[in-house]
Amino acid sequence: MCGREFIVGLKLPGNDYVPGGIGPVEAATIASRLTRAGDVDYVCFAQGRARDIRYCVWCNLCWDTINTHLRPIACVNNPRVAKTDEVDWWPQPSTVRRRVVVVGTGVAGMEAAWIAAARGHDVTVFGIGQRVGSGVRLQSLLPGGEPLRGIYEYQLHALFDRVVVITPRESIAQKTALVTRQGIVRRCHEKHIETIVLAEPRWAGVFHEGRLEYANVYNGDTGVIPDVAFFAYSTPRVPEDTLAGPLRAAGIETRLVGDCRAPGGLLAATSDGHAAGNEI
Repeated sequence: MCGREFIVGLKLPGNDYVPGGIGPVEAATIASRLTRAGDVDYVCFAQGRARDIRYCVWCNLCWDTINTHLRPIACVNNPRVAKTDEVDWWPQPSTVRRRVVVVGTGVAGMEAAWIAAARGHDVTVFGIGQRVGSGVRLQSLLPGGEPLRGIYEYQLHALFDRVVVITPRESIAQKTALVTRQGIVRRCHEKHIETIVLAEPRWAGVFHEGRLEYANVYNGDTGVIPDVAFFAYSTPRVPEDTLAGPLRAAGIETRLVGDCRAPGGLLAATSDGHAAGNEI
């Protein structure tokens, strides 16, 4: 058991509104109290570069590596921990640009993908599903496993230098409650996600060159987003009523609720289901 005869280091993320972290004022207060009590010998603050931080996921492998296996410190989320260039390290540009295909969106595949992309290679990632993380994502769903999301979320973010949302509306998240909408907008700004409003993508030949054109829905003014590596198109939602026709054709009384009747939010879903259950 660690006591004051051991050197104890405390690392506090001192960024405002960093998920999982604490504010600089609270961090300074905690650091001062522990230092005065003699419980720590040093305190490290990471402030101002939240996007560059690979956060602790509370797995205790670092402690186990040192104390159980008597090896140098290691970290599941930061392969460069304790190296001399850990703080300001970034992948060095490759002298030869290659086309790289990564099969698998687990932690290993995503780490290889973002490193290769950062070095200047043309990287394509194939996965079995729509989400990254593989087994680690499943583990993060278990009680106490939530911090593990930080591993693949960092890797996914590192793959893209720029993220842009294009919407034909005047703002995003209009269908959500005010407080929820404020949270969505705040997180977008924290992640430096750009939003282009009152615009729609315009399909042109330049898209095959990695450039996406968009046009204003009112005056037609155009713009171009260069170096597009990934594009996801979210169309207006339609009812999920594929089974309705066959069921009715078979003579089965059918009532549509929720997204089967009309796409909507949780309020509409619970209300529809509640009403249907009472009317049967």
